[in-house]
Amino acid sequence: MGNPVLSLVRCVRVAILVLVAASSGAAQELGPVLYNTWEGLCSISPESGAKPHCIEGKRYEEASWQPHGNRIVTESRGGLVFLNSNGQLISRAVGKSGGRPIWSPDGKYVYAINYALGRAVERWDAFGKHRIVLPVTGFEDQQLRSGDVPSPMILQMISLSPSGKRAALLTRDFKEMLIAHVGDKVLSVQQIVPHEFSYVSQSVWLDEEHLLFIGKRDSTRGELWEINVQSGELRRRGIDGLWLRDSVALSPDGRSVIVTGVRDGQEVSWNLWQYSFETSRLIRLTNGAQAEDVYVSWRQ
Repeated sequence: MGNPVLSLVRCVRVAILVLVAASSGAAQELGPVLYNTWEGLCSISPESGAKPHCIEGKRYEEASWQPHGNRIVTESRGGLVFLNSNGQLISRAVGKSGGRPIWSPDGKYVYAINYALGRAVERWDAFGKHRIVLPVTGFEDQQLRSGDVPSPMILQMISLSPSGKRAALLTRDFKEMLIAHVGDKVLSVQQIVPHEFSYVSQSVWLDEEHLLFIGKRDSTRGELWEINVQSGELRRRGIDGLWLRDSVALSPDGRSVIVTGVRDGQEVSWNLWQYSFETSRLIRLTNGAQAEDVYVSWRQ
């Protein structure tokens, strides 16, 4: 028979290790909203009111939660990497490229922008093992409002509709978006929107026809707009009292958004704000200076 004292000690050690691991995992679990700052990749839980949690010692930039999953794709040192929900490195995508990555709504693919490609975007499988280039076709440079756009044209951001069959591609001069059909081998442009805007930035789809985006139309301040990409019909969605920057992320229930903004004439540092479409309630989520060009992803 074994020594009962030694057996008891071993059991205690195992219990302690399990408790420490569980405690550590809970402490490192990232919140449902990811965003990047000058310090790196951070997360926050809007409903809890807890302080932001940042991944220390790593230079991760724009990041995106896998829809209905627990993995994250993010840019790091010129390439894409995959993290688990604790922010720990899982794997690296093939190829030293890819920026501002997003997942397809079904979580099967990752799309990213690459300035060197010009008129194309990159796509990987969900594990980053297979990469292909999807050309963007169906338009000419003279169709764009920017007459000095050179060829090849550079794309800035991409967002996908709920079905994954439509994409909004922001052009290099932040003046318009290319609305394209997403095929297996190509993205075919169908419309160019909006018109009469001096500045357009990130977008997010409400459904297959309606798009939210940050834009400047009749003033120098960025505002939140909604557009029907078929008819071109526009309406301003707010947000009163805020100057908005580039980022917008839609909540899983579609009832609110998170934006980057500053209060009119009161602040100089950019922060994250949550805005409710139903109540018009505005809540500041972060407090302190952070980068203007914040990329936000809300876990679905």
